[in-house]
Amino acid sequence: EKEKKKAKQAVSDREKQRIEELKRLDMNDAERKAEDWKGEVYESIPKKDKPFHKFVKRLQRHPDQVMRYQFAGEPLLISGARPTVPPCAACGAERQLEFQIMPGLLSVLEPVPRVEWGTVSVFVCPAACVTEPGRFCQEHVFVEPAV
Repeated sequence: EKEKKKAKQAVSDREKQRIEELKRLDMNDAERKAEDWKGEVYESIPKKDKPFHKFVKRLQRHPDQVMRYQFAGEPLLISGARPTVPPCAACGAERQLEFQIMPGLLSVLEPVPRVEWGTVSVFVCPAACVTEPGRFCQEHVFVEPAV
């Protein structure tokens, strides 16, 4: 009876190991890497570096991006400090982010410019105001310095 129980337990343990092995093989690379580092303790990121860390992490999703279009979205900033954007001069509406030029653009421009930037954010009037027929209002551009 005890021998049968031991044998059954040994089979059960082997089956459990095999199931775990198959689960691990089923994981995608990201899950497998996360599993490999499970239990590791990391230093926390200093508060002042969190916006930069967020910026880098977000860019890693699509490292080749040179422009981000996100009408009425939030700009992805290196410093995390949202710029002060003046209202539309024509109607007084709060300007909205339309697109951002990312620092990766510098690496594809030829000839290589002698300028650097962190991000360039373009804010526009949501009403697309015109000052006179055929002339749009001036929009606002915020240039975030490079780190």
